[in-house]
Amino acid sequence: MHTDASTREEVVRSVAEHIQQAMSAGMEDVGEILDELGPVEAIAADVEHDPPPGDVREAAPTSRWWLLLGSAALSLVLLPLVPFLALALGLATAIASLIARVATAERPWQISAALAISTTTLVLGIIGGLFLAPSPTGGSTTDLPAAPAATE
Repeated sequence: MHTDASTREEVVRSVAEHIQQAMSAGMEDVGEILDELGPVEAIAADVEHDPPPGDVREAAPTSRWWLLLGSAALSLVLLPLVPFLALALGLATAIASLIARVATAERPWQISAALAISTTTLVLGIIGGLFLAPSPTGGSTTDLPAAPAATE
């Protein structure tokens, strides 16, 4: 068991308090008090599974990861239909995925997939915008110069 001194002191204090309460309630048999308290292994397991006090990151529900993945997929599907909405959703999903990677203790595959899909949406949207944008001269990028008329 790897606990720090303050955690050990808290457990000892809690057990001593439980024993005092049991004795003041009329229980005088130490064996009975300890039986009520439970096996030492169970107490140690409870202490070991508590998160460290300095770790503020917590596990988020799995539904959040599926929501990120769904919004990333939606942004990719919307790209040919509503590009501006798709790019905004892709950017928001990419930012949320990056925050989720930093802020959570766990790293489920849904976060990485959402980040990859939303980044793909952004890259494809930018490339598509560059090719579909009108040229600065006002003409189409596919306009070719007229061929000279043939002279006989």
